[in-house]
Amino acid sequence: MSINPNDTVFLGEYGYRLALSGNWKEGCPLVAEARKRNPGPLPYYEVGLAVCAYFNGDIRQAVMWIKKPTRPVMRSIT
Repeated sequence: MSINPNDTVFLGEYGYRLALSGNWKEGCPLVAEARKRNPGPLPYYEVGLAVCAYFNGDIRQAVMWIKKPTRPVMRSIT
């Protein structure tokens, strides 16, 4: 992350893997930050945030992330 702190793909992937390895406290905020800074597509990060919320015991938050509607990615044609 120190080489390219703007790489949201790496940030999200690293955070997701940290979280899934049991390091929820460190990994979940990285996934949240990647989602916040990434223009899309967001559902990948939202699934990770749902898993984080579930394992942190916040079932309401997990359900909110799971039920979040997916949005199509708008791309301009040039």
